[in-house]
Amino acid sequence: MEHDYTSSTSLTLSQADQHYLSATRRWTSFLAIVGFVMTGFIVLMGLGVGLFASSMPGQMKGMGFMGIFYVLIAALYFFPCLYLMRFSSRMNTALLHNDQQALTQALANHKSFYKFIGVLMIITLALYALGIAVAMTIGLGRLVG
Repeated sequence: MEHDYTSSTSLTLSQADQHYLSATRRWTSFLAIVGFVMTGFIVLMGLGVGLFASSMPGQMKGMGFMGIFYVLIAALYFFPCLYLMRFSSRMNTALLHNDQQALTQALANHKSFYKFIGVLMIITLALYALGIAVAMTIGLGRLVG
């Protein structure tokens, strides 16, 4: 059943609601900034591993893929940080200027953050299940064979 969120009734935010949202905004801002810094470190580490691997002979060249893996992980890590930062900045605008549109945008980014993390968790759990199934298959194959 679809909900009509555009009805003419409106919500109001109490002082306590505004306080909780303001505190949440400060923490999400902190987490986003730390996340962006960590993303930068992960990219640097990926580039370092890639450069190190490319300078090594033969067998170590395969580590170049590890550098690419780190950069891909950094790209995945970037988006939740971006959603948190957008939530934080728009929530700040909403609370400072009593701006309904900024509040809506902040909450949309909040939803996007959790949706991204939820989809990532589903993918992670599926990969774990696949890894366990492969490990069990290989293990059983060795027991039988």
